[in-house]
Amino acid sequence: MTETGAQAHLYTIGVFSLVRNADGHILLVRQAYGEGLWTLPGGRLEAGEDPTAGAVRETWEEARVSTRISGFLGTYVMPFRGNLVLAFLAEVIEAADWQPDAEIAAMGWFPPDALPTPMGPFSRVRIHDAQAGHTGVLRVHTDNHGTIGTGI
Repeated sequence: MTETGAQAHLYTIGVFSLVRNADGHILLVRQAYGEGLWTLPGGRLEAGEDPTAGAVRETWEEARVSTRISGFLGTYVMPFRGNLVLAFLAEVIEAADWQPDAEIAAMGWFPPDALPTPMGPFSRVRIHDAQAGHTGVLRVHTDNHGTIGTGI
């Protein structure tokens, strides 16, 4: 407990990959839970896991696409959720057969100017940053709608 009586919380750390194929299309997965949002492949970093290895693992688990990390897109912080997300740029090594499961209902490759809906607002921001050529971004989101409160 802090002096004010509020309990301090730890941030969860997420890792996501923005993967483009040879045509420049972006890999997206559709969640099989909640609102069924389209999002970049990713999830929670496991204890003791290297963040780049976690991003590669999550992309494989969700989309059956083997990747190589090619750059660091940025850090996206959501203090109101207690989330810190590391987003990476990745290249395709190879793709395997994919089947939907209890976590991911669909996956596909989409041109940046024809993204599917409904899409998670935070994925939209990350895609926008990548399309603008940004790297090493730090964004602090102030609400659940993907609003960017601050950024560098």
